[in-house]
Amino acid sequence: MARTSFDDVLGTNYVPTDNERRFLATWIDAKERELSSLNGIIAPLLAKHDKLHDRTQGSSHSRPTSHSRNPQ
Repeated sequence: MARTSFDDVLGTNYVPTDNERRFLATWIDAKERELSSLNGIIAPLLAKHDKLHDRTQGSSHSRPTSHSRNPQ
């Protein structure tokens, strides 16, 4: 039976099967592509935010730290 979750084996010495390793590699690749796509959407918005913030607040004020940047 195929696994739907690996939660029960995280932090253990469990060794995934070859099929599970392929599944995990495919899943990770898909999530990395999704993250890259989202970063491509977010980056221009953050740049626009920074530009607007600098114009309205001046560059002496710090940018809010609620946004996380992960350039890719």
